[in-house]
Amino acid sequence: KTLHISIDDFSSEIKSNFEHSSGLPIIDPFAADFRSVYLTEATSEGSIFVSQDFSLDCESIRCRVTPHDIRVVSSIFRKTIDKLQPTTKVTPSAMNFHEKGSGIATRIRAELHSFSFVVLHLFQLHKADKVLNVAAMLRPFVEFHTQNTKLRLEGCLAALTGELNLNALMNFFNPKLSGWESLVEPFQVTATIDQMPNESLYTISSHDHINVNLTGTLLSEIARIEYSSRTRETKVHRVIDNCVPGILLREVKFV
Repeated sequence: KTLHISIDDFSSEIKSNFEHSSGLPIIDPFAADFRSVYLTEATSEGSIFVSQDFSLDCESIRCRVTPHDIRVVSSIFRKTIDKLQPTTKVTPSAMNFHEKGSGIATRIRAELHSFSFVVLHLFQLHKADKVLNVAAMLRPFVEFHTQNTKLRLEGCLAALTGELNLNALMNFFNPKLSGWESLVEPFQVTATIDQMPNESLYTISSHDHINVNLTGTLLSEIARIEYSSRTRETKVHRVIDNCVPGILLREVKFV
């Protein structure tokens, strides 16, 4: 038995009800494929699951957020978790239900070729500067970038072992050069996962030297960041504080 889910155009953004808005999506459109394969075996009592394989493939994901976006998404996530928490006590039968199938042979594979997470920030403007829209006040600050992210897990749902490998780096946007420059030079990261019924062990290691580049321009830009929310009383700032999150899906296929 096979389940295949294909997403060809997925994006997410926070829209504002006001005329002034950044118009920048949180997640740029991307495509992904999810596939699960279940192997069954016929017995005298009927078919039973013997093994299950899960795989996720994605070419590239690019995200850009502001501190306000992070607060909005975190608030939505917390409220959703609070509403999903069970109001009744868990009975032993329900606990046994969740444990069913935990001993089936399981393999999990996930690959993400490129991931980019850009943090945008509001910067202090000079008094002579005129604010036309929110996008004019936003500027890229730092980018966290990973390449060739690969996850491999094997075992069963109650006991999985495997590792996660990726290449990571960080960039800083230099406004004087209007381009990115290296903040943390590329290095490889390996995370080992050892999950057991009663405990889980995680180890993160890197055999590469982690080189961090601090420049005068970077320190100057940090000093220019607008941290205080009490002084943001302009119309544009009120626009940012009144936004509605939204998700856009196109050409989603279920097979």
